[in-house]
Amino acid sequence: MGRKEDIDMGLFKQPNRNSRRIERKHLPIPTGPFTVGCLDLMSEPNKNGTFVRLFYPTQSTDIFERHLQWPLWLPRKHYFEGYADFLNWPAKVFGKLLQYFGGDVYAPVLWQASILRGHKYPVIVFSHGMGGNRTTNTTLLMDVASYGFVVAAIEHRDGSASMTYHLKDSFNNNVGETRGEHFHRLPSFTHDAEWLKYEKISPLFNFEFRNKQVHHRADECVNTLNLLTALNEGGDINNVLCFQELTALNFKNRFNLNQVAVVGHSFGGGTAVTALTKDSRFKVAIALDGWFDPVESELYSKIQDQPILLLNNETFQWADNIKDQFRLMPGNLDNDQGDLEEKRKMITLMGGCHQSQTDFQFMISKQAGRFMRMRHTLDPKCCMHINTRAVVGFLRKAFKIPNVEYFDEILEGNHEHLIRGTNVDLSSTWKPY
Repeated sequence: MGRKEDIDMGLFKQPNRNSRRIERKHLPIPTGPFTVGCLDLMSEPNKNGTFVRLFYPTQSTDIFERHLQWPLWLPRKHYFEGYADFLNWPAKVFGKLLQYFGGDVYAPVLWQASILRGHKYPVIVFSHGMGGNRTTNTTLLMDVASYGFVVAAIEHRDGSASMTYHLKDSFNNNVGETRGEHFHRLPSFTHDAEWLKYEKISPLFNFEFRNKQVHHRADECVNTLNLLTALNEGGDINNVLCFQELTALNFKNRFNLNQVAVVGHSFGGGTAVTALTKDSRFKVAIALDGWFDPVESELYSKIQDQPILLLNNETFQWADNIKDQFRLMPGNLDNDQGDLEEKRKMITLMGGCHQSQTDFQFMISKQAGRFMRMRHTLDPKCCMHINTRAVVGFLRKAFKIPNVEYFDEILEGNHEHLIRGTNVDLSSTWKPY
């Protein structure tokens, strides 16, 4: 863990020139007590395989002294082009512009480090939003991992990712390359990758199409949990992207599979509650500014008594979507409610926008961020601080983890930037599409 007095919370803030620290752009340093390791895992080279980025606690160290081991936020230019195409910008031109802002940004975690032994960690399966990928929410996920969680960020292959890829049959993972002078080793698959762009439809919302996607995504959450279970059991996992044997990273018996949560942002929020109905191993769900229109009405009655946190932002939600979320709250359920008053929470982050759980808010200036709707009135560091503590506190309480802080003031909405429930006028007929 880096020395707290030296932690740089801003993307472009330069370190103290009197220190030995390097001047490298990076996402905010994780704030928890653990140093974080990171690994990409692709179970099969074809598009049916599971593709995730893992974040997990690793051996404590000065994170700045290990800067050569930091991975790039986005490892390939194709991802910048994917974001541009998703936004309906000319991919080649604006992809280069996005690469200018984010192409040399690093995540301050240790690439392919061994997991810290001596603990069994609760597990989070994370589902990104529409137009996202496995790195879109890196700041939030590595921050949560620094509080003692294993986080598996899926890169969905249902057509909702801005860009993803699988490998062709000709792929050979015996050849590697080193980017720059750091240890972020990548397979040499430039000519063996099949890149898959975001699948556009018009209009944006077609229930039949999006409902099929949300179930595909939820199935990928289950497949990810299956993969983590095999990894925890010391199984022979073929990671086609890794040059180091996974067994050497000591994942065996390091996951607490009795404490598994599914968390998602936007489309991932609807995915998370859908996943609850597919696999009872998911004990908790958290929806961050969740999009529920793709979820069929019949699904809500299938959700049992699992704890659910609904954390919304001030500027994204609308009446019909909030009404769907209210169906998960006590007093609105068809099944036995038990002690759901304590298990189900809805809070709204005032001053937050839909990108307040993503990394984009750190990439550009305040003025550009407001213009592009990548940030609202609340400072990005404050947004992330609240999001991390909401996720960590809710999961700690749901899993009954003793002798830790639950951040109750956040979960109860007793915070200057939060309210309980929603700020949305439920009589409004406005929709974003």
